[in-house]
Amino acid sequence: MPEYSDVYSVLDVDSSGCWYGCFYFRNDSQYTFRDELTPKFEGAVVVCPPRRAESYPFTLAPGEDTIILFRRHMPNVQVSYSSNPKPRDRSDAELV
Repeated sequence: MPEYSDVYSVLDVDSSGCWYGCFYFRNDSQYTFRDELTPKFEGAVVVCPPRRAESYPFTLAPGEDTIILFRRHMPNVQVSYSSNPKPRDRSDAELV
């Protein structure tokens, strides 16, 4: 979606050296960004947010960021994910 060209995401599996990794999202666009992250792990579990779930919906206002932290419990971890960004809300003027 072109309006979200200034939304960034980073997946870091093990650069910390302490068996933690993260998904990081930053919204530098002018629009509120809504997404739903669905991670798949072999050898890791999400620890923050502190609830276990299949997916993690989040909303980022312009200039905001968020992190989803996971803990590895095996030396070799496999991480994949799907992301489902929602279309931004349009103003009445844009809809006409």
